[in-house]
Amino acid sequence: SAKPKARSGAMTSRDGLVLSKVQGMIEQVTGCIEGFRFNTAISSLIVFTDELQRYSKDPHREVWDQAMKSLILLLSPFTPHISEELWEARGGKGFVSLQKWPKADEKLIDRRLEMMETFVSNVKADIENILKIVNKKPQRIAIYTSPGWKHTAVKEILSAVETPNEIVP
Repeated sequence: SAKPKARSGAMTSRDGLVLSKVQGMIEQVTGCIEGFRFNTAISSLIVFTDELQRYSKDPHREVWDQAMKSLILLLSPFTPHISEELWEARGGKGFVSLQKWPKADEKLIDRRLEMMETFVSNVKADIENILKIVNKKPQRIAIYTSPGWKHTAVKEILSAVETPNEIVP
């Protein structure tokens, strides 16, 4: 698709999340290829492409360029001809098939930020499912959370029990 209008300047937490996911994708796809799990590698690339589609609405120029370069490089073993065309269209020098394979930068991986995003996505999906079941437009939606001490207490109880799976499935 066409290159989205990208902004420059300071990066947001969303930019950091995408950078983290780029590095995670490099790690995951590389491991899958090394382990001959090609279907899983392709699935990871599809999931990441969906992520980039959402991000394309307001991308940071540097993050977008790094994400696209990495995606094209990782796609090249599976879609060599299309990858060469994409590489050339993005101004890549030489052939994509002759480029150095990307390495994940561990410093850019932010597991905490990724967990937070997963949590928010899950809460959003739960709300959407409840709204489908209720089939009414709510006046407001309230989200309640338990205090931190309760989480600590549950962790301590589960660590003290020999078979915590019998208590919490």
